Amino acid sequence: MKSKIATILVAFVLVVLSVLLYLTKSNPVLYAFRESGASVGEASWSILHPFRNRDPEIAAQTMLMNLKRGEYTHATAKLKWTEGEKEEIIVRETANPLVEWKLIDIQSQHDQIRLYYRGYRLNSPTDFSPIWVTVSWSNQGWNVISYEAWY
Repeated sequence: MKSKIATILVAFVLVVLSVLLYLTKSNPVLYAFRESGASVGEASWSILHPFRNRDPEIAAQTMLMNLKRGEYTHATAKLKWTEGEKEEIIVRETANPLVEWKLIDIQSQHDQIRLYYRGYRLNSPTDFSPIWVTVSWSNQGWNVISYEAWY
């Protein structure tokens, strides 16, 4: 009887370890629901991997926090855009301040990751504003290279 319990316990531990190993190596999005014909073209909601690497998200969150605090020049400093393009973001963000956001989807492409957020703005707190932040890996870590938003 004791050997049967020990065998079951060992099998259970092996199954749990196998599942955890699989989860650490899998996609950052476990499931994403995408509506056909959605205007945004991104997931409506998703289940994000609890063991995913969050370093790319930290870089994006830092930029979004800077935008929320009104530190627009600091937020756009690392974007590889012209000064005119950066100024356009600053004008739009000043007119439509970002208040809150929620990560909805993650798409990996080689050394770049595109994060899709549902953002909420001060001028229309009940309607969401789609936000895409693309981060890229370099020797200095993850850096935001692109920011797109619907206002």
